[in-house]
Amino acid sequence: MFNSWRTPVIVISVFVVLSVIAGILIAVFYHKNKEFSLEHDQLLRTILPKALTYLRTYKVNVILDADTAHPHLIMSRGGKQVRYKNTQTKGVDGGKDRFDQYLGVVGKDGFSSGCFYFEVQVKGQTVWDLGVTRESVNRKDWISLRPEKGYWIVGQRHREYRARNSPDYSFSLNANLQRVGVFVDYEKGLVSFNDVESKSHIYSYTDQCFNEKLYPFVCLGFNRNTNSTPLIICDDY
Repeated sequence: MFNSWRTPVIVISVFVVLSVIAGILIAVFYHKNKEFSLEHDQLLRTILPKALTYLRTYKVNVILDADTAHPHLIMSRGGKQVRYKNTQTKGVDGGKDRFDQYLGVVGKDGFSSGCFYFEVQVKGQTVWDLGVTRESVNRKDWISLRPEKGYWIVGQRHREYRARNSPDYSFSLNANLQRVGVFVDYEKGLVSFNDVESKSHIYSYTDQCFNEKLYPFVCLGFNRNTNSTPLIICDDY
């Protein structure tokens, strides 16, 4: 059944332990091999929900840091939602930690070891980026949101989804994303994204080198956003 897979022994072992890598590798192989049998499809439908359950055991409580938010971003009182407003928030200055061009904000807490996972609702929003960023990144002016600059993200620009790797990787989905999961394994240099609703893999950055704290990051585009739908850090799982 696995003759066409390049690493059958590894994949089978991963199936047995239902590890994080199972969810990632299975989805990757699924998208690369379009001629899957019914048995493969049924197996994937069984494994992927369990992989998502496993990822969620690494859930962290993400609270967005208003002191880093672009002046045109409106934060909810609990730091779980952020939306764009076409006027600057009163009393907000352009402090050194604040984004001033990208409509970005980072989480209050950073992570420098182990694994962590969080989910963001993007339903209804058509311009967004999300993922993780290094503690020391530049937040001023135009920024290249790429790994070499300390950003590991996926995003949407209207009808197009993309990962900001070198070069950019564009991808299509059968349905619009509603909720995106972000999983990080610090020691293994892994940042992986999954479609929570369909329980499928979206994209992974692998073999990265992390040497400082990583912070959750969400963004509503560059300079302005005509869509007032918020991005929401999810806790209902």
